Amino acid sequence: MLAFVGFILLGATAFGQETDDTQKLDGTAQDQWTATLAPAKNGDSYGPLEEIVIRIPDDVPFEILLRLGLEVDAIDVTPLLAFEDQSFTYRPQQALEPGEHELRMIELTPDGEIIARGSWVLFVSGDAGIADVSPDVDPFSLSATNSVEFSQRLDDKGFSNQPARGQVSGGGYADTAYSAGRWSVTGNANYLLETQKARSSTGRRFDLGEYNFNTRFDGEDIFGQVALGHQSLDIDNYIMSNYSRRGLSASLGSADEMIAVTGFSFLPESTVGSENITGLGDSDNRLMGFQATAHPVPAWGQDFSVTGIYYNGQGSNGGFGIGGDTIVNEGDGWGVTVEHFLFERSLQLTGQYARSNFEQGDVVVGEDEAQGDAWSFAAAYTPFQSEEIGGEYLSVTIGAQYERVDTFFNSLANSSLAADRESVLLYSDINWGSVSANAQALYQTNNVDDLEELPTERLSSYQFSANYYPTIAPPAEGETDWFGQPFLNLNAGTAGNKRIKTPEAYLGTDTDNQNYSVTLGGGSSYGAWGWQLSETFSGFLDRTNQSSDSTNYMTDVSANWAISDAVQVNGGVQWSRFKDKMFDTRTNSINLNLGLQAEIIPETLNTALNYNLNLLTGDGDTPDNTIANGEIVWTILPPLRTMSGSRLRFRVLWRIEMATVTKASTVRIGRLSDFCEFPRPLATDGEI
Repeated sequence: MLAFVGFILLGATAFGQETDDTQKLDGTAQDQWTATLAPAKNGDSYGPLEEIVIRIPDDVPFEILLRLGLEVDAIDVTPLLAFEDQSFTYRPQQALEPGEHELRMIELTPDGEIIARGSWVLFVSGDAGIADVSPDVDPFSLSATNSVEFSQRLDDKGFSNQPARGQVSGGGYADTAYSAGRWSVTGNANYLLETQKARSSTGRRFDLGEYNFNTRFDGEDIFGQVALGHQSLDIDNYIMSNYSRRGLSASLGSADEMIAVTGFSFLPESTVGSENITGLGDSDNRLMGFQATAHPVPAWGQDFSVTGIYYNGQGSNGGFGIGGDTIVNEGDGWGVTVEHFLFERSLQLTGQYARSNFEQGDVVVGEDEAQGDAWSFAAAYTPFQSEEIGGEYLSVTIGAQYERVDTFFNSLANSSLAADRESVLLYSDINWGSVSANAQALYQTNNVDDLEELPTERLSSYQFSANYYPTIAPPAEGETDWFGQPFLNLNAGTAGNKRIKTPEAYLGTDTDNQNYSVTLGGGSSYGAWGWQLSETFSGFLDRTNQSSDSTNYMTDVSANWAISDAVQVNGGVQWSRFKDKMFDTRTNSINLNLGLQAEIIPETLNTALNYNLNLLTGDGDTPDNTIANGEIVWTILPPLRTMSGSRLRFRVLWRIEMATVTKASTVRIGRLSDFCEFPRPLATDGEI
């Protein structure tokens, strides 16, 4: 559903005003920059289909641009952005409802931190129900991204089972959109190219990957939508998971979405390739059903919803893979989900029930083993929602969930769901300025149906994590505080599994074991350079002596240094000390990584060198392993203003790998043509 919602949000017509979030950016001093929302053409508000442009400072590095994302009303619309002339643009194709909408640009750092780069309140003007085409906006758009690489291995020694020396691989992505009045049409598709058939995901050298075509009508009172191809409906419950499937869906509902119904016909498993291109070609390998959502209490509006789903079908229950497998399973099921928000949405209550029938091929089972129930109840309370306390914003969430899934519960539309469990989960999250913490406790038992021939075990798990990222004002130029821009983190957890009931004639081993782990880390940045250090202690304890107790200490040190704007170096060492207590053996391992990146000619000639050394000593010693590799990239044709997504590159790669018994070298020469500054992923779970 994210792709569809994102398309609608793309049609915002708004006037921007900065919020306070823009003034409280995280990150280190050198990263303190903000994006800018370009003003509307008339200075007051955006036109119904006027482009919305967000400008990025010129000195922001290219690798940072790749990590940026855009949210509108907390919905990710990043895949719909275009980039040109140091600006992100999204083109309205359908209008938002009049009123205020929040726009936020964020950066996702490599360590998972989210940094706000800009936040605005958009004031939407005009009649959102009519999407008349403005003379200044083309109602039709088409874009494509292609990445094709030819490589030729010139020399190799010491390797076995080598692929062909010459290879061509790559892929491409294209999308299009058209809008006229209340109608809109979108489409996207990708293709896969791999001359080595053994490495092809479909067994073909050239094939279709995933695709989607969507037609939508937005009237004054109703909306309708038809989608063909890969899609992920707004469904994620016990009966049906929300991963992308190929097929057909049709939706109809009220314009205010107080009631909506979606019918669908999908392949059971995720599929790529041109075989069964519509997903409707095999009646014996198909899931059919419908989903209906209603907000039956007008006084509560969107704060109270009831969703029901039903499906039946047959096909493979193997999960992900290429379609066309032998049909062996049949199933049907239904489920109901009720969700209610209270106290200005600070309290969320969710209840869910599902009933599934499943028959596995020719296997004959009793009625009790062919059916199963699953249900849960969850509550999440947020007493503080970005409230300012002590000069910092505080957010606190406390939650609990009870869940029960029968021993024989199995759904053809949700093959990854773990059955046979009854659990209670307690958790809490807190964010206060520079401090964040999370804690959770899980208690889970199996043998839910209390079968006499099966043992019953209980899992107890406890997890805690905390992070401290202080926002420190940048020091005066030429000065650096001794602590720089520091950060600290702590992660600790333990999980134990214990037998609580054993059948009288049970011949299996007993169960009573414990895993535990503690990691303490920290680091700092000093402008041009930075460092980080972490220490992890982990272990395993088996009180039944069926397996060996063990402990492991891991020390991780890394640093990076920007020698200049054109040269950066990085390095790191991991040192592990493992002990097997049963056999009284000890193994030490050291992994060393060094890297160099250099821009020899700005925007034209770049190089990168990497070195890795792996040493293993102690009991069970193995040969040391050394790998050195690198590349030289020459941009023959830089991105053009008329084709901002294209460039022509010539790339030379080399690799040397040495061990005690093997010496080898490999050289690859390749050309990467039509390379996009912001290549889209060739396949994602949920949308293309």
